[in-house]
Amino acid sequence: MGLVEIESKEQFTTLTSAKDKLIALYFHTPWASPCIQMNKVVSTLADSAQNQSTGFISVNADKFPEISDLFDISAVPYFVLVKNGTILKELSGADPKELASALEQFGSAPAASSTATSAASEAAKEPTTPQTVSYTHLTLPTILLV
Repeated sequence: MGLVEIESKEQFTTLTSAKDKLIALYFHTPWASPCIQMNKVVSTLADSAQNQSTGFISVNADKFPEISDLFDISAVPYFVLVKNGTILKELSGADPKELASALEQFGSAPAASSTATSAASEAAKEPTTPQTVSYTHLTLPTILLV
């Protein structure tokens, strides 16, 4: 499936309402250097065989502030892992290994760790100090934006 760039609120609602599927939401802006660094990482992870059962959704936080506000996004890059309308984990910052680890933890592919972490590490060009905020099993805010 690869990485899907959101083009409308309706598309976001449709894609995030998938049942029994892990959804990785990637909030970014085109001008932030950590986002530019993470674009390749997220794209690589989305295209990897280990993550084929995970939906990767890219949301430009500047273009869709209403969607960003639903998740209280105050900094980018920001990742939210969702399944069946429940937020499983939130990650703030450009940390490829943390993202790959979270995907492995909540994804359905059991042996994803070494390859996904390796792909994420190779795709990252400059290391940054991530800020990570983690929540477990919170109820997803109402996503219907229609």
